[in-house]
Amino acid sequence: MKTLIVYYSMSGNTAYAAERIAARIGADTLRLVPTKEYRNKGLKKFLQGGKSVLLAEKPPLEEYDVDLSRYGHIVFGFPVWAASFAPPLRTFIAAHRGKLRRKQVSAFACQKSSGAEKALKALRKLLRIEAFEVEGVFIEPGRKKAKETDAAIDEFGDALIELGAGNRTGQPLHRRVRAAVRPVSRDKLPTISKDKLPSVSREDVRKYFSNWNYRKHAKFCTALYLSLYAIDMTVSYFICKKMLDKLD
Repeated sequence: MKTLIVYYSMSGNTAYAAERIAARIGADTLRLVPTKEYRNKGLKKFLQGGKSVLLAEKPPLEEYDVDLSRYGHIVFGFPVWAASFAPPLRTFIAAHRGKLRRKQVSAFACQKSSGAEKALKALRKLLRIEAFEVEGVFIEPGRKKAKETDAAIDEFGDALIELGAGNRTGQPLHRRVRAAVRPVSRDKLPTISKDKLPSVSREDVRKYFSNWNYRKHAKFCTALYLSLYAIDMTVSYFICKKMLDKLD
């Protein structure tokens, strides 16, 4: 069963994982490139990407040459944006939905902190499937290049190989193998004794505000503005998501 890895990568994390998996299992790759690339720096990066996700945009892609009839297994790879998958995948799936229904499908997500579970769920919903054959979550694999992350990517690839072997022997294909960087156990987290915590007295607080200056004022206003902005964006996200769910 020949495999094709279809992915979009902005900062190189997803590309790193996709190429590592492809080299391990002998798969072909197809990198999706929007005709108008997203901004990859600054605040506009998050605003533009978030808007594209919330509005379920299908950005036009540069031409690519692929014959999906050659592949029995498609693996989707993407970075997590606003707790969802990157919009270029939506464009590809819309263009090949009929052919994808007859394929085995797996997926992996690359994230910085969280949101991968919701993103994978959103992709399953778009594909109209209950589960991926194999799914994985990797923490910034291209930027950090940690041994644990590389091991997780290799585990994902091994699961794909095992899946192909199962197909040849007539065994059931639908096996969900979790290949992810697991969070550190709470028992292993460092603890800080209360005796070692710095003490702040009322006098210290009074002295801090009595020596108020422009720099402190600027820091305070910036922190307050960013906090309010984060709250506003979060509320707006859930409102737009509910509206989009109703439209579906």
